Amino acid sequence: MALINKKNGKKIAGKHKRCKTALSKAVGLMFHRPIDDYALVFEFKKPQRPAMHNLFVFFPIDIICLDRKMTVLETKQEFRAFSIYYRPEKKCSYIIECPAGTVKKADIQKGDVIVEN
Repeated sequence: MALINKKNGKKIAGKHKRCKTALSKAVGLMFHRPIDDYALVFEFKKPQRPAMHNLFVFFPIDIICLDRKMTVLETKQEFRAFSIYYRPEKKCSYIIECPAGTVKKADIQKGDVIVEN
């Protein structure tokens, strides 16, 4: 199932995996090869400001923070490999990790809605 920016119809990722458990969220993209057309979607039971890291991730990624309605709250572009810390400014219900450059390519802006298609 693809992730799409509903506002403009641009694809974020052709495939994605939902991370619901603490372990899957902690591992994320660690030790993966560079990703293309793939994303991880972190789900949180309660909105929160999770501390994100990019340790043992060997490539930069974009991060998209969403509320419970899948509306974009903020983005972090080019989160560098082996970066230690990023925390969203607002509480999120979902966070998408995708290839670096995706936010720009899909023209993702605050207030856009992300849908599964």
